[in-house]
Amino acid sequence: MNLNGPLTGRLDDQVKGHPVEDVVITATRVYRRPVTGGGSWTSFDASTAEGGIPVKNLRGYARLLLDHGARAVDGDDDEGTGPTQRLSARIASADLKGVDPVAAGNLDGVGTVASDLWVDGRGRVVRVEQQLHAPDGSAIKNTLTLRDFGDPTSVTAPG
Repeated sequence: MNLNGPLTGRLDDQVKGHPVEDVVITATRVYRRPVTGGGSWTSFDASTAEGGIPVKNLRGYARLLLDHGARAVDGDDDEGTGPTQRLSARIASADLKGVDPVAAGNLDGVGTVASDLWVDGRGRVVRVEQQLHAPDGSAIKNTLTLRDFGDPTSVTAPG
């Protein structure tokens, strides 16, 4: 994934209870298909590619958590990036509007978001977890793990 510019990249997306999907994000389109069994690619507009984690502005998300009372706490080395600092805060979906309006819109209707974010010794966000609490009492957990940092990668639409 390229996070320091237009959001592009290739990843495996796993949602509990659903098959793992191969995902390709270009500057204009997002393409998805099941990893096992292949099949045809489906696509949609890249401007709506985000979920509730503001991947286009993770540093802004960290600042938002600090503004909502998060304190850095020593974390584990779960991602193999060395010691980390964890920030934890509870925010409302509307709080995300200044960080990432698309992610905020995707969380519209969610009551509160319990957020944890881990930063490594080089200042890179290496993990984000969100526990979304809806007004009806239901909850969803989102997790984003980042590793294998390197040079930007080029991405082309699948054939």
